[in-house]
Amino acid sequence: TEKAESVFKKLNTFLGSFEKIKRGLETAVEAYSKAEGQLVSGKGNLVKQVGEFKNLAPAIRAELPEYFTSKANLEIDYLAPQESADPQSLP
Repeated sequence: TEKAESVFKKLNTFLGSFEKIKRGLETAVEAYSKAEGQLVSGKGNLVKQVGEFKNLAPAIRAELPEYFTSKANLEIDYLAPQESADPQSLP
């Protein structure tokens, strides 16, 4: 019985640590999603604004990472038809 109790306590301690890891990962995912949204979502997103600098300053040759520019462009493409819709035609 001592052995069973010892193993049970070890497993219980491990599972407590495992739960802390899970909560930490969930918090990290939430923080990442929020930060990514600030970069690539909405009309004033940072990736879009900086991308427009290239039109104003052709000397800028560096490219932003494609992952973020494609997400920003998808967001812009998705929002564009809604913004240009006739307000009277909406239900």
